[in-house]
Amino acid sequence: MDCPVCKNEPTIVLELNEIEIDYCLSCNGIWLDTGELELLLEDNTETKIFLNSFTLDNKTKEKKLRCPICNKKMDKVQVVGGKEIRIDKCKYNHGL
Repeated sequence: MDCPVCKNEPTIVLELNEIEIDYCLSCNGIWLDTGELELLLEDNTETKIFLNSFTLDNKTKEKKLRCPICNKKMDKVQVVGGKEIRIDKCKYNHGL
């Protein structure tokens, strides 16, 4: 799969706790397919609260990236609380 940020730069697959994570050597970005974040964090109440804390960030001026699966523009979501963290999330739930 090509990196959504670097375009034609292929990602490598890393395995963490038997979960495959796509990693870009150029920008150090990662891609998690649907459900992989939940598996990494373990499926419990705190994980669900964390995932539900994502809010749409329509005010950012960052360029919208395209999903490496469906090629549609992804949403920018903000993780609520703590440090400011912005994530690119596929509107069609292919991953983030």
